[in-house]
Amino acid sequence: MREYERLRHVETMPAPRHPLRKHILALFRRGELVSVAEAVLICDASRQAVARWLKLEGLDIETRRMAYIARLRSRAMSDMDAAPARRLSKSEQRAITEKAVREFNERQRKR
Repeated sequence: MREYERLRHVETMPAPRHPLRKHILALFRRGELVSVAEAVLICDASRQAVARWLKLEGLDIETRRMAYIARLRSRAMSDMDAAPARRLSKSEQRAITEKAVREFNERQRKR
């Protein structure tokens, strides 16, 4: 193969992928990134390159972000449901006991 033929093959080779491309796309898939500008800050690729990556993968940023927020909300709700109830203070316990005794005595008098 002649020298100029090898150069032609090198010219037609695709450019190497950005080393953080896979990581950035994973962040978008999980919904952790909100905009292309955030991705640019992380990986120093151009806005056009990141937009092209998203287009090639067919990712909708807004849909992914809303799903991420829904997961966070459901996780927070389940954590809240599993959390133990607040412990009552002594004065609150006393007030509840006094009210229960009062109601019990009133029911006993009505008999």
